[in-house]
Amino acid sequence: MNLTRRTDFALRTLMYLGKSALENPGKPVPSAQIAQTFDIPLNHLIKIVNDLSRRGYIRSIRGPGGGVSLAIDPGELRLGYLIEDLQGPMQLHECVNAQGYCVIETICKLRSIFRDADAVQREFLNGHTLADIIPDSQSI
Repeated sequence: MNLTRRTDFALRTLMYLGKSALENPGKPVPSAQIAQTFDIPLNHLIKIVNDLSRRGYIRSIRGPGGGVSLAIDPGELRLGYLIEDLQGPMQLHECVNAQGYCVIETICKLRSIFRDADAVQREFLNGHTLADIIPDSQSI
């Protein structure tokens, strides 16, 4: 599994908002501040922020003094769930979930190995939460 750039930027945004919530509870962070911190084009970050807001991970406050903040408890959000929600099922190869995709499907032993690997990866990532990846105060 490879993270898409969009998912990578979404994770960075959530980590940044988690850190901000610890340091300044209740204070929204301007999207431009996040974009500048991670060198992400602002128009691209705004699309990601809108998506995260629509999915219920963050809340957006418009106007002066506005910005974005976490809408969820970071300790409740499992990384595997989050990644799959943002970019779809984790899979090493597209044959894992496809029926009739492969001409050697009936004799291929890779599919079950890939399926098991996907399950291990999912279980591992779901063993960690957003709270586990929030940077300490020396970072960012």
